[in-house]
Amino acid sequence: MPFLIPYFLIKQREKLSQQDFKDRFGSAYNGLKTTHKAFMFYNGLYCLRRMLFCISIVILQKYTYLQVSFCLVAPTMLLSYIITTFPYTLNLINKIEIINEIAIIGAGYGFLCFSRFVLDPDAKFLMGKILMYFVCFNIFCNLLAIFSKPYDKIK
Repeated sequence: MPFLIPYFLIKQREKLSQQDFKDRFGSAYNGLKTTHKAFMFYNGLYCLRRMLFCISIVILQKYTYLQVSFCLVAPTMLLSYIITTFPYTLNLINKIEIINEIAIIGAGYGFLCFSRFVLDPDAKFLMGKILMYFVCFNIFCNLLAIFSKPYDKIK
């Protein structure tokens, strides 16, 4: 299902700049570069990753280590795609996406401490604090990016 989005966009590539097409389907490629087919796979890959996360939570419910492993592989693959293609027209959005994917990967490594393989409660407590700081740093980076744009316009 997620690959229907890029398939549709690639088939309709010559219509992407038409206003009536943008009005109907613009949310499927808003902000993405449309000059090359590779850029149009981003939303499909993003949706596929989300679907696989949900499926892994349901199917791999008793296998925490596999869930966390999957949560490390999927963002790493999406991160490599983003770094390779820079799919967004604005470099700021590409950088935000890279920071967010790194944050997801970092949180995934942190979640390994909450599996059955780490028994020390002090280590779990410390990793919980580190994850909180890591998430706060990620939120700060995103807010900084959001508020830096209007500030540039005011200058």
